[in-house]
Amino acid sequence: MSATSAPIEFRGFDHMQLEVRDLEESLAFYRRHFGFELRQVGLRLGRRWAIVGVAGYFLSLHEDRAKARVGAAGIRITHFGLITGDFLAARAHLVEAGVRVDPPEALIEYDGSRSFYFFDPSGHKVEVSEVWGGGLGEPARS
Repeated sequence: MSATSAPIEFRGFDHMQLEVRDLEESLAFYRRHFGFELRQVGLRLGRRWAIVGVAGYFLSLHEDRAKARVGAAGIRITHFGLITGDFLAARAHLVEAGVRVDPPEALIEYDGSRSFYFFDPSGHKVEVSEVWGGGLGEPARS
């Protein structure tokens, strides 16, 4: 059976990453208005970031003071994350189908999860993670 013969088993959206102009201001906003808790903070490629959320639903906030100005084209959703049934089979499926996968030869190792990215036909960047919330927890189910 070809990897592209059956659809990938989609289990849910994992997170959304936003560029923000001021990390502290954004953390305070999501804490005050939505009760989001700070789950992780760090520095990656010279940029400060934080993950906030509640009940397994997460926002990944990445600070970009130089580009992210109110009204500027720089403020955007940079990618969204998915969870699939079989992480490695999903990657193989996309590679076999000729979809641009990044990184092309390896997986990205994070603290508690592995990921890869792909680009849809319109150029949207989508992350596929091995575990919910990068290991921070699964969403609450009703």
